[in-house]
Amino acid sequence: MISKPGANLDKSLIENTNWWVRLQSTNGGGDSAKTGGFIGTIPGGPTPPPPNPSIFIDKVTNGADGLNILAGLPITWTYKVSNTGNVPLSGVTVTDNQEGSITNFISGDTDSDGLLDTDEVWTYTKTGTAQAGNYSNTGSVTGSYNGTPVNSSDPSSYFGASPSMAINKVTKSGSVQGDGLLIPQGSAVSWIYTVTNTGNVPLSNVQVTDNQGVVPVYQSGDTNQDNKLDLTESWVYSANGTAILGSYQNIGTTTGSYTDDLTNPATPTASDPSSYTGKLPPGARTPGFWSNWPAVWDGVASNDSSFANNSGFPTSDLLRPPYSAATVDPVTGQTTLGILVGDYNRNGQTDAGENTLFYTLQEAQTIVNASQSVQQDRRYTLDRALVASWLNYLAVNPAPTGDISQAITWLQKYTPDENGDGKGDGNLSLQASTYQIAASSPAWANATNTYNGLPTGEVLKNKLDYYNNTGLFAP
Repeated sequence: MISKPGANLDKSLIENTNWWVRLQSTNGGGDSAKTGGFIGTIPGGPTPPPPNPSIFIDKVTNGADGLNILAGLPITWTYKVSNTGNVPLSGVTVTDNQEGSITNFISGDTDSDGLLDTDEVWTYTKTGTAQAGNYSNTGSVTGSYNGTPVNSSDPSSYFGASPSMAINKVTKSGSVQGDGLLIPQGSAVSWIYTVTNTGNVPLSNVQVTDNQGVVPVYQSGDTNQDNKLDLTESWVYSANGTAILGSYQNIGTTTGSYTDDLTNPATPTASDPSSYTGKLPPGARTPGFWSNWPAVWDGVASNDSSFANNSGFPTSDLLRPPYSAATVDPVTGQTTLGILVGDYNRNGQTDAGENTLFYTLQEAQTIVNASQSVQQDRRYTLDRALVASWLNYLAVNPAPTGDISQAITWLQKYTPDENGDGKGDGNLSLQASTYQIAASSPAWANATNTYNGLPTGEVLKNKLDYYNNTGLFAP
């Protein structure tokens, strides 16, 4: 039997019943209804449990923890607060170590009394925007019971996926590749497309296309063969064609795909153009031709009319655009009128990995005019053929770049190192008595046709002369 407050209780019932009584207030609720009023225990009954205030928070990001979410998309953090003790809690407050105070209460206070009851779960939310990379924040809740504080915390995290890619497209002619090349009309040309992952997640369904109708074909790069463009990989594609006359440009485009853990799709893309100019080759010419026609390569525009319309001549001065840019002497660092032998992309600079020899215009003219007495130093003999071959290359003739490169290396071995880079710089007159090569030197000619890991000077000179005289590559 349970009596209202103030009711008379039968003494015998109290004395003989093994249970304790919790009287509810009849004032319509309030704290006395929540805390109850224990009027005592029936003799022989159990002791009422002591107050045990406790609270718990569960925080998730877009419904879970550790999701991959596309950067830039909306984020919703949900904070669910529950009472894990045995008494109602007051003063419930939710905060976030990254987002500050969480005030957007959604639901849970079923009796609207402002107290977190033991059978209630209160829900809060906070919205934001996913940022790229790893992100973690911690939700915390505090409350109290009769001045005793309780608290709880729970972290949540996500990874902001930022799919992105890049493509670098270059034109290749022979051993030279780059943009804006001069290429002999009718010669083989190819395009190299290098695709890289510039984001923070692997990409699927990678495709490469070209706006001019050539079909890029995958060559290499998928090192783990998982068909995904990983962050550390560069995929290489190529396409082939034949150089036309005049200006040509095509654009390489790559696309990929990524889907986050919430099935949000992304399709990153990138493009890069490349171009060349196809020139009609005038034909290779001998050292004597270049000696007799200084106007073709003196850098002076006013005398170009003396040769520009002649059959078998370049259409303009080789030391003026479009054939070459201003050249930088690698010894002095100064921009000087001259030729930079080995500058295969014709940008006037010694790029990383290039071996070059620089000659001022006067030095180059001296070399192609070299008399027989000067050529007793066989370095002049080879250099005369080399300078002529390089002028033929500048005139956009197909040229034996392998033989030219070996001749450059040979001369680097037998000329002083003026700029301290470990290689000779081609000066034939500086310290000539020390570096000159006689016809009897094994570096010039010997039975094996090789010396110091290179063909002899005579072998290289004969190959370049064959090219200068015929326009053909020596076997």
